[in-house]
Amino acid sequence: MSLPETSSAQAAAGIEIPALRHRLLVRQRQVGKPAFTDTDRWHRKLLKR
Repeated sequence: MSLPETSSAQAAAGIEIPALRHRLLVRQRQVGKPAFTDTDRWHRKLLKR
């Protein structure tokens, strides 16, 4: 007896989503936070208006 297609797709998504979240967290740690320059801050201040 084989599983219906939707359950295998749901099982795959149930595994894939946490794996992708883990990869994203690892990449974020590798890259670090951006260092904003004075020009970046100036542009951000203008956009907030």
